[in-house]
This record gives sequence, structure tokens and C-alpha cells, in this order.
Amino acid sequence: MRIFNLIFWSILLASLAAGCGGKADKKKIPAVNGLKGEPDTSFNGTGIYTSSSGYRDIGYRLTFDSFDNIIVAGQSFIGGYFDTSIWWINQDGTPNNNWNGTGYLAQNMSTGGTLWDSFSGVAYDNATGKLFALGIVAVAGYDLLLASFNPDGTPNTSFSGDGVVKQNFVGNDYATGLTLDSQGRLVLACNFFSGTNYDFTAVRYLADGTLDTSYNAGGAIPGVAMFHNLAGGNAEDGAYGMAFDSQDRMILLGRSRNAAGNFDFAILRVAADGTLDTTFNSPVGFVTRDNDGGAPTSGDEISRFGAVDSQNRIVATGSGLGSGGDADLLIWRFMDDGTLDASFGNGGVVVYDDPELTGDGQGGQAVMFEPDGRIIIAGSGAGPSGNTDLMVWRFNENGTLDTTFGDNGRIVMEVSPGSGYIDAVQHAVMDAAGRVVLSGYTVTSGNSDENMFVVRIR
Repeated sequence: MRIFNLIFWSILLASLAAGCGGKADKKKIPAVNGLKGEPDTSFNGTGIYTSSSGYRDIGYRLTFDSFDNIIVAGQSFIGGYFDTSIWWINQDGTPNNNWNGTGYLAQNMSTGGTLWDSFSGVAYDNATGKLFALGIVAVAGYDLLLASFNPDGTPNTSFSGDGVVKQNFVGNDYATGLTLDSQGRLVLACNFFSGTNYDFTAVRYLADGTLDTSYNAGGAIPGVAMFHNLAGGNAEDGAYGMAFDSQDRMILLGRSRNAAGNFDFAILRVAADGTLDTTFNSPVGFVTRDNDGGAPTSGDEISRFGAVDSQNRIVATGSGLGSGGDADLLIWRFMDDGTLDASFGNGGVVVYDDPELTGDGQGGQAVMFEPDGRIIIAGSGAGPSGNTDLMVWRFNENGTLDTTFGDNGRIVMEVSPGSGYIDAVQHAVMDAAGRVVLSGYTVTSGNSDENMFVVRIR
């Protein structure tokens, strides 16, 4: 279960470019017709970019600017503290030196320095060129952190006056995802501590950094929507992924503890006004699933990411304890009304346990779609050597593995060939050219240092 626990804790806690750099690449690259399933060697010569500040660098989330240059948000360990970090990388794999002069910016966001600051979400506003990053800052426990930057790395002072919002709502406030809605508002996926347990939480801010109190206006904290006890265990609920649909409805995905003490897969949908959307799996507004992995005794399931396809179906991915006792890759597909899509996999669920690989199992961290409806899943799992490797799978629209992709339907890749011990994918997004860009961290054998990586697959 090493990979299952490793990736979970990396997400919960979130979650110097070397060589010659250049100015931002402003040339769009035309779309390709389907992935080949191989590293894109036009990116840094190998398809791989790594960065280390000396000890610990992790890329938790990524996005693109208007020209498909890559922006990665995460953390670095500098001067005895964990700092927030942002890398801005050109299409060709060189640092974008317009960003803080080096393509890299690390900051301690707490007065006097703290043990842990981290970015776990990032969004770029194509209309204004402003960058937004979401994370946590250790002040009194862990507080919510939002920051906005100009394209050169300086603070965007139109956002909260100094470019930074630090806010404590109910205790420890963990942030896991960020997006901009159709009106340019910042919508956050979080886990807030309610006093006894963690809850699924959605928060919305305006573009100027003020809390949008019209969101869940009738709730206990206007601007914040918290949801508890989804699976009936009256214990921990955690949102670790999010998706957004064309109606500005937010889908939160994660896990919820059931009455037996296990964690169930959980998904809920929040209406654009911040209230629970009870048209989703009417009348409750959420769905929980127990033991979809097929463990001999009920095991834990978790979803870490989801996306909405062109037919408004929600595809979620994660992992769960399988029949063999290891974590298997899980994929769920829901119709717009919250019912499972019976045309996908086995009654709406795909459980994939790679027959050629043994070890601690596999887990999905991201969902993407090709134009013909095929589904790309990115994540990590135990590779041929037993170490944790980067993995990308492609599934047909009906949920069967597309064996024409990569090596019999998947890519298994060491970011540090020959010496990789852990290559943990934290996020992946498809660019405008149809290439898959992944971020995370790599640890080489015999070395405890974690280096941030970006990999591009064509």
C-alpha cells in the first residue's frame, strides 16, 4: 500500500530551474491527432524537466498560460522551511526568464518564517494575464492562502491590496484545488476542520481577493459551503479533487468514512450559488461507493481527480483496495443526474489491476479526454522493478483498455532512468496540442531529496 498512502499524504499536505533559459514562448503549436504514447523529445530534449532547490521540491498542480507555456505550483524546502514555489516553463522545456528573472519563485508567506507553506492549486487568467495560486500557510495551525501575481512574478496589488490573502475560517483549513469560473471568480476545493472532523468544503472569492458572500449566502459562513457525514460514519470527509461543468457547478471528489470505519469513494455537486445541488443523485446531491475495488473485506477507496466530458458525463479516478490486496486503479463515470453510466466498464466502474506488474498497485491522479472520447488517466504505480513509476493509461469510451496506446495500453516510465526510486505524479493536464503534461516529484535510489519534475507525453 506504499503508493496509496504516499500519494494521499502528498495531496493532503499540499500539496531552481537549471540550465539556460529564455523569454516566454509565444508560439502556439498545432494540435496533434491522438497521443502516440511516448515522451515528447521536443521538450527539453528528453521530454523531462527536473528542478531542485537542494532538498525538497514538489509540483502539486499545473496549468498553462495563453501560449501553452507550463506553470507549476508546489513547494520547496529552503533555509529550514517549506516555502511556496512556482515554476514557469516554456514550451521547449527552458525556464521562462520573464518570471522572476529565472523561471522560478519561492517565497515564505508567513511573517517570521514557518515550518510549512505550500501551493496546492494554480489558475491563469487568459483575459488579464494574472496568475492565481492557492495553498496553505502555517500561522495559527494551517490557514488558507491565496496569492496573485503579475507575469513577471511581482505581486498583483489589485488583489487584496498586496497580492496575498491569508484567512482562517474554522481551524485547520487545507486547500486542494483552484479554478476560475465563467465570471472570473476563484472557486476553491478545500478540507476544513469543523471542530471535530474534516468536511468537504467549497469556497469562492472575487477577482479582487474578497470573499464572495453571495456564495452559500444562507450558510453559517457566507462564501463557504461545508458538507459532512456523506458516507454515514460521522467522521472524516475529504475533498481531494474537483471538476467544473458548463453551468458553473462544482464537483467535489474524495472520500468519506462509513459506519464500519472504512473510507468510501465520495462525490457531490455544488450549485453555482454555493448550495448542495440536489438534482445530482436526487434528492441527496451526492454519491458514495463502498468497496468498488473488490477487496475480500471492505477496503478504502478514494478519488483524487475528475473531469466533465463533452456529453456532461463526470469521469472520476483514484484507487481502491483490490481483490489481490493492493491498490488498483479505479475509474467511475456518472451521468449528469448522478447515476452511474451503465455503458461504461462494469455498471459504470472500471477496476484495473495491471496483469504485467506486481507490487503496491496503481492509482489515478488526473483525467483527460481526446477529441474522439477516449479517456486518458495519469497517475503512479509499482513498476517492473517494484519502485513507484509514472504511469499513463488510455481507455476507450466504453471503459476497455486501448491496447493501441503505448505498451499494451499504458506508459510506465522512470523519470530518473536507472536510479528512480519514487516517481510520483501529482497532477496532469492536456495542452491545446493534445499532449499530456504531468507534474510531481522524483526521488532517486539512496537519496531522500525530492526533485520537482514535468514530463510531456506526445
